[in-house]
Amino acid sequence: MLIKIDPILSPDLLFLLRSMGHGDKLVLADANFPAHSMNKNVVRLDGVNINEATRAILSVFPLIVLLSLKEVQQQIEWKLTTIQMN
Repeated sequence: MLIKIDPILSPDLLFLLRSMGHGDKLVLADANFPAHSMNKNVVRLDGVNINEATRAILSVFPLIVLLSLKEVQQQIEWKLTTIQMN
């Protein structure tokens, strides 16, 4: 047993997470999503809700948020406008 690894994370899922590289996408979807027709790498987490799955995956998988310069400028302008209105 691996210490501090959520038991929701199966060996297959841990392997796929470890194999991912830049530009790869991870999709968390419900049982009605046509996963097998879209990709061969599918790991089912039967009996696990999306919140539990997300929490478990993010405990071992770093989430990097990239913003474009335009998005950053828009956020700064919005904050300045909000400050000026108050």
